[in-house]
Amino acid sequence: MQPPELPFLLPEKGVIKIYKVNYGRTSSSVCSQNQAASVLAKTDCLSNQFTYVNQSKPDTVPVVYRSCGNKIICTVTVKNFADPCGGTYKYLETSYACVYDYDLYYIPEKKTWDEALGLCRKNYSDLLYIAQPDVLRQVNTLFGAASGEVFPEGGVWIGLQRSVSQGYLDWHWANGTSVEFNMWDSGFPTDPLFQHCVRLDYNSTGHMVWNAACCEEQLPFICQD
Repeated sequence: MQPPELPFLLPEKGVIKIYKVNYGRTSSSVCSQNQAASVLAKTDCLSNQFTYVNQSKPDTVPVVYRSCGNKIICTVTVKNFADPCGGTYKYLETSYACVYDYDLYYIPEKKTWDEALGLCRKNYSDLLYIAQPDVLRQVNTLFGAASGEVFPEGGVWIGLQRSVSQGYLDWHWANGTSVEFNMWDSGFPTDPLFQHCVRLDYNSTGHMVWNAACCEEQLPFICQD
């Protein structure tokens, strides 16, 4: 047994990146309205699952990934799926993210965080907003042999802060968005009383991380548009 249709995916901005898919049933309570207990009982109903970060078996990439990956909108229907367990009322469970593609601009001139924000908003769109790990790929292209730029010692400002004056007691992006993905260094926070802005830097192991810093410190920065 199967539902008559499956929902479409529509990101608010950017393109769809599929991380994990299962067509089957792993819970007796999900999508169970008006269904008999007998078709909800099997909760180990698994299709060929695919995890984006570990593509060990490319031949099991599901129809969802092929239909929706890197698109701004998609629709999938049950006729595209093999039936992993007959007699079970199934649903599609999808883990995905909206990946943002920005034009990024490295500004080597050193400014305070507020100055950097003002310049980015005047000349571009905003100070860098890192919603997903994929944005780091774009950051990396700003530096290195291809661009001729070297990542600055001490890091760069990004658009993340905790501004008591603006009513943000927790960390927020400059556009008001809350933090859903983070890359805090292991030593964070170093000075929660005075370090209310965030710089992007490399730690001692060579990984890109966020570190809190005094907003009056002068650093280069990255704008987005």
